[in-house]
Amino acid sequence: MLKKLTVTIIVFFIVVTGYAQPPIPGVIYPDFTTTPATVSAGSAVLFTASVNGNSTPVRYFWNFGDGNTANTAATDVYHIFNAAGTYTVYLKAYTGYGDSGVIVRSLTVSATASSPVTANFTYSSPVYANSPVQFVDNSSTSSGVLSTYTWTIGSTFAATQSFLYSFPLYGTYEVVHRVSNNNGQQAAVTKLVTVLPSDPITQEICSGENKFLLCYNQANLYQWQVSTDSGNSYQNIGDTDFYYSFTKTNGLLLNYTASSFNGNWYRCMADGVPGTVYKISIGNQFTGIADSTWENPANWSCGVLPDEYTDVVINSGTVTVNSNASCRTLRVSTGASVTVTPGFALNIVH
Repeated sequence: MLKKLTVTIIVFFIVVTGYAQPPIPGVIYPDFTTTPATVSAGSAVLFTASVNGNSTPVRYFWNFGDGNTANTAATDVYHIFNAAGTYTVYLKAYTGYGDSGVIVRSLTVSATASSPVTANFTYSSPVYANSPVQFVDNSSTSSGVLSTYTWTIGSTFAATQSFLYSFPLYGTYEVVHRVSNNNGQQAAVTKLVTVLPSDPITQEICSGENKFLLCYNQANLYQWQVSTDSGNSYQNIGDTDFYYSFTKTNGLLLNYTASSFNGNWYRCMADGVPGTVYKISIGNQFTGIADSTWENPANWSCGVLPDEYTDVVINSGTVTVNSNASCRTLRVSTGASVTVTPGFALNIVH
């Protein structure tokens, strides 16, 4: 006698909606080059970092092997070795997902040719962007007398003994001063001048983005602070907070920045002295890549929908709002428009 066999098949459907997942982290492999390839003592050398891997670095830590270090978000960094020798240069690159990679390489620094002329100059610090700074020659010669003087800052050239200059932007600049005596013997000196921002730096960030903030002030001890009242008062922050890393270094990492951070000010304290200040702006621009609807994350530059903390920019096209939506501010360019479907509302908080 045959028995009837009943088989029940249960099918599970998993639906994932509404959440953008971060990229899968992985191993990264940093490397670097030097410009010029042959390094001489007393001359600036440009170190340029590069990384292979499936994550993008947000911070680079350099140890040049001569007691000096650098911590920066930029791939390029200048350094001057004061003496000839062989140095062990260490580079560690960090991503926003906790991954890191290291490269260690030996670098030979050659001695500069001897000359009776010694080039040198002084200037008053700190130096601020768009504020004149006086570079004063302080060179000497043990043979003859000094007769010519030149200065080079980027593409700017001057042939005077002293030099007045205003740096247009904050950052690190290479200043080269060359002098010669009446016997035709010469020497040059290069100094790296740190130029501080004269005003708070506006940093535009997408909601959920990892962003590195660099303190341009030179110091031994750093402490980052946050202000929620436009810089009127500040409070110390620490690495125990999920949203912050490296709070006691010259580079602060904002982790998965919350949209509610829009309008926050961040300041580094450098050896107890107020330093570089950033103002955070959480923005999102409508691109219309997929269609004309507000509700499609693919239409937004940040890949997520704006919320009540987001500053929205619409440069072109007609945007249709088919839900109850919010944004902090809304800027619509000439020729663009926003249409709200009846029964729904677009709430502009500011």
